[in-house]
Amino acid sequence: AGQGDFSARHAHYLCEQALERAGSDPAGACALLEKARDTAPDAPRPRIELARLQQRQGRPEAAASTLK
Repeated sequence: AGQGDFSARHAHYLCEQALERAGSDPAGACALLEKARDTAPDAPRPRIELARLQQRQGRPEAAASTLK
């Protein structure tokens, strides 16, 4: 029966978790952001946050690729 699509909300929640973790566990944060991107491929936030984190890690090429 009429279940809604909660993928965007789930992706938002994963982004929030990743931001909490970014300082202490950047690899874990990247994994959460990649999961968020896969969960809601049309949502811009997971890509933006992932690119930001990649840029902070000194990976500008990866950040640019993420935003394409």
